[in-house]
Amino acid sequence: MKDYILTSPAFSGPNPPLWGIFDPGWYREHYGRRLQQEINERGEADPEILELNDLWLEQHWSNTGAAEGFSPNRFFDEGWYLRENIDVRNGVKRDGIFDAGFLHYCESGFRGRTPHWLFSEDNYFRENPDLSPHALISQGYCNGYDHYLRVGDLEKRISHIFFDPAVFQAECFKSNIVFDFTRSAFGQFLEDEQRSSLRCSWYFDPQWYLEKYPEVRKSIETGQFSGPLHHYLTNTSPGDFDPNPCFSEAHYRATSADVAAIVANGGFRNGYAHFVAFGAKELRSPHPDLDLAAFSRKPETTRALLEGKAADAFALWISGQISTETALETETATPGQYRALDFMRADSLLPGAVRAPMDFRCLHSPKTSIIICVKNAFHALMASLGALQSNTHSDLQVIVIDTGSTDQTRNLERFARGLVILRPQDRMKHSQLLALALEETSSKNILLMEAGVQPFPGAISAARLALQDTDISVLGGQILNLDGSVAEAGAILWRNGNLTRYGQGMKAGAPEIAFRRDVSTFTSGMIFCDASRLAECAPNADKFRTSDARYAALCLMMAGNEGRIVYDPSVLARSPVQSASDEFKKSEDRAVIRQMFAGSLSRQPLTNTPLMKARDVSGRPTVLILCEDIPRLERGGQAQRALSLITALDSDGYQVTVFPLNGGDGDRILNALDFPPTVEIMSHSNLGTLGSFLEDRPSCFSSVWILGTRTLQRSSPLLEQYAACLPERGIILDTNQLHSLEEHHRRLVGCNNDEVKLLADTAGELSAAWICQSIVASNDEEADVLRRLGYTHVHVLGHSLPEATIEIPDFDRRKGLLFAFPVLNSGDAVHDGLDWFMQNVMRKLDRLLPPDATMLIAGYRGERVDFTPYGRFRRIEALEDPSHLKDAYRDRRVLIAPTRVTGGKPYEVLAAASAGLPGVLGNNIFQQLNWAEGESALNGGTSDADRFAQSVASLYADKELWTRLSAHARIQATTDASAEGFRLKICSIMADAMQENAVQGYVFAKKEAAQIPYILNPAPLNLEPQKRPEPDTEIPESDESPDTQTFSPRLGISFT
Repeated sequence: MKDYILTSPAFSGPNPPLWGIFDPGWYREHYGRRLQQEINERGEADPEILELNDLWLEQHWSNTGAAEGFSPNRFFDEGWYLRENIDVRNGVKRDGIFDAGFLHYCESGFRGRTPHWLFSEDNYFRENPDLSPHALISQGYCNGYDHYLRVGDLEKRISHIFFDPAVFQAECFKSNIVFDFTRSAFGQFLEDEQRSSLRCSWYFDPQWYLEKYPEVRKSIETGQFSGPLHHYLTNTSPGDFDPNPCFSEAHYRATSADVAAIVANGGFRNGYAHFVAFGAKELRSPHPDLDLAAFSRKPETTRALLEGKAADAFALWISGQISTETALETETATPGQYRALDFMRADSLLPGAVRAPMDFRCLHSPKTSIIICVKNAFHALMASLGALQSNTHSDLQVIVIDTGSTDQTRNLERFARGLVILRPQDRMKHSQLLALALEETSSKNILLMEAGVQPFPGAISAARLALQDTDISVLGGQILNLDGSVAEAGAILWRNGNLTRYGQGMKAGAPEIAFRRDVSTFTSGMIFCDASRLAECAPNADKFRTSDARYAALCLMMAGNEGRIVYDPSVLARSPVQSASDEFKKSEDRAVIRQMFAGSLSRQPLTNTPLMKARDVSGRPTVLILCEDIPRLERGGQAQRALSLITALDSDGYQVTVFPLNGGDGDRILNALDFPPTVEIMSHSNLGTLGSFLEDRPSCFSSVWILGTRTLQRSSPLLEQYAACLPERGIILDTNQLHSLEEHHRRLVGCNNDEVKLLADTAGELSAAWICQSIVASNDEEADVLRRLGYTHVHVLGHSLPEATIEIPDFDRRKGLLFAFPVLNSGDAVHDGLDWFMQNVMRKLDRLLPPDATMLIAGYRGERVDFTPYGRFRRIEALEDPSHLKDAYRDRRVLIAPTRVTGGKPYEVLAAASAGLPGVLGNNIFQQLNWAEGESALNGGTSDADRFAQSVASLYADKELWTRLSAHARIQATTDASAEGFRLKICSIMADAMQENAVQGYVFAKKEAAQIPYILNPAPLNLEPQKRPEPDTEIPESDESPDTQTFSPRLGISFT
């Protein structure tokens, strides 16, 4: 048997897999008592046998042990393998094809089946997308399990949801059990009963399990199970046991009837198997005493999950990393306490500053001169200087004007070097002090700030970036109170001369203040301005008695009639709470404001104007974008088109507000990366708050752009209810690909061309379109269907691509295939095309392409989309980060676009074409693009695997053909996705939606259903749980174990 094993495919690599090596020490410890009993019963006298030496043990396993169900080592569980693989058990027990399950695993099972109850080959590749079978084989590993045992476990990689090396390691320390860092944590866990009883995952509590089920301890003591987790995962009554005190199997099945039915049909081992796979993320109730949904809504829960502290809210709850109280009563400090803390913080800087003074000496000409006026506010000044020091700029000039301080400010030179310190002897007006400071400035860019204001790191860099816009006269930022709430995010100047600090009391970074915008003025904190304008305007500010009015007047005077006063939330600073000004002084300042700025005030809002309308002073037309989810660049496709739309509107002078009906994902980093800084993103809102949102903003929007028919259907009742808050005209429906047309294309693949149903379904999908003045279609086919239904004011809007400015690599500098399309949901149109390609075309390409022609599966992949089965094809690579897709467009030789059902022009085909990457496209994509066949790409037909494979092989090998198609593709992409053309089309759509007179239309006669005159090869429609298909000729075996049975995604077509 040993020779047979060594010649099996699993041992063909340079090193034998660890799971295939006989372990006499483990074998002796695990089966020794049983073997000794058998020896005694036979009356053996041979001392080697009696001692159970290593050689005899290996011979025993080869001769009799394997056939009796003994495992060769701790990493392969013979009994479990036979129970989970019925066909293998029959081949061993009934047909005698194999002597043991281990032989089957060495021969072919290692390619896809699971050898142990605590390891999943599929899940290992799913959790570690940087790995693939092809890559591991090329590195000398026979499969994923081999890699995991040798290096993966040491790298803290996850292979099974019930085994986390970090958790097991921590439990070893907690229990004073030796943990060997040079060895596999997985191997140490399986080593003995003591370690096997430790917690190794947040999803299972072994100590609670043993206390709850004392009979389990007895079965472990008799050797039936190695530990509590082994019992839970392998017992024959999985629904009778709960894994921890936070999950009740009975409660979960009772509250999730759909899950109970799936478990009863064998779709999952038990309810908990469904919960850890899906239910936890769906926030289903795991226990009557645990409100997982409420816990997940806590800000600290969201933050912890974003930081990767746990896989889901349930694991976070159990781990106890944050409080599990669903309603926390947070003790709030008083403003005085916050001021005391700020004072103590500044005071703590003093000893260090005396020993090593802060250094503000400029090595080069300063880019910004900072002016701070102070009197007897030493600690506030030190707080400001410490904050400036943390901005790590060596090009700052700091000018401090000390107006007669009697505190430690007199000794400021001892605490900071390189400051310009001015101490005027005579009493001066504010303008005179500024003039004195401006004489010392070495930069035309001025930061005017109060003592105590503490700019956050990066605030000055953000201001410099914003000030590259030469129209900006004054720039201010988001000023926070010491408790973290907003003190001011710009100010509103009312027609009567009153001033209101906008955003006061809001949370820092709230959506309403998290975008750059024009404001009326600023009243406190810090402002960036031009030195000459400040010198010119400062004298007139002496007329004001309060600092708020003085700041506001300076901003208004420096901006004049042509300049802009701009708020940027990235210019972030903390500031102590200012004491309230005397009402008499404020009244006097209002009178001065009305006198000095009479012309400007006449254009300001009246005091009863809604706040959200009053804050808008830019005069820009405003557009509300309604969508289901915040579009993300990484999602490609229609999300990319939505972002191009928003960017084009923003650059064309519109103020854009994005409102997602499903709420935001809370990722402000992605917001900053994906959107222009002037776009307002209501990431904390959802459909439930849409009504109040519109009510707070009456007449604030000049137009509304609705992304998707589903968005319109969900929001139309509220839009009708709050019609008084909306514009009379300018409401636009962007179909964002008609679902009815996609379903029609699915039926076409199934040889059913029912246009009557198409028109009826489209009419239902557009049942609320009467609200809109214009409709935007994704392509000409959509537009034709809409016009046949009687809709007028129909436009077609494609995609926008930036101009390619870099060199395009030629044929010889590229290799490999690329699939670049986003698969948002399992079974969607893109997934259908990829699945058809992998199952029908890939095998043919193995015989037609050179060995180094691998295929890269890139683009966005939805959370529940599983590409693991495709990883077993030897040519497949996976791109973990979709942001590298642009590089793939330049490195790969042929784009693969096998989608058979699509509702619009694929953005990725155009993006690849602009990078000189030609492709083989499905016939449906060709129709959407309206490209000439063989000019910019090759047509792979519809469900024609031979034609598609031959087209790929021809384009991959024929340099002349490739060069010609590449050149034409670049020209075609420039024509079809011109940024300027896209912008002009949007302008045309907006103008059409705003016009007063409508174009009358009529309904075309509906065509009768007709069958298409050719026969297609539809993909199978799978609705029942079924085992995975054979993946590849080179890897003929697939994982057929019941644990990995899944519901096949809805791939292919519909016949109804």
